Amino acid sequence: MALPCVSKHPSEIRAVVINWAADIGTATITDSEFTIETFSGDSAPLTLDSQVEEDRKITPLFAGGSSGKTYQVENKVTLSDGQELVYEFDIEVIDQ
Repeated sequence: MALPCVSKHPSEIRAVVINWAADIGTATITDSEFTIETFSGDSAPLTLDSQVEEDRKITPLFAGGSSGKTYQVENKVTLSDGQELVYEFDIEVIDQ
């Protein structure tokens, strides 16, 4: 199954909204971590600029990335009830 994909330009700072509400019920998010795939020799890797958590949604802002590369991103959240959930998606960097 293909992962959800977001496109961005190398010079953009792009927001992606991850809505955890349906998956977490009444629990709250106590921690959120992002892992971004890396490529050897990538001169302009995709980076996490910042993230905001609000009302069971995580909104990361991504910067950079090399044109023509597709980066796999993982968001792992820890919940107040002890669960750890993972959401994965791709960010395709295109110079258009």
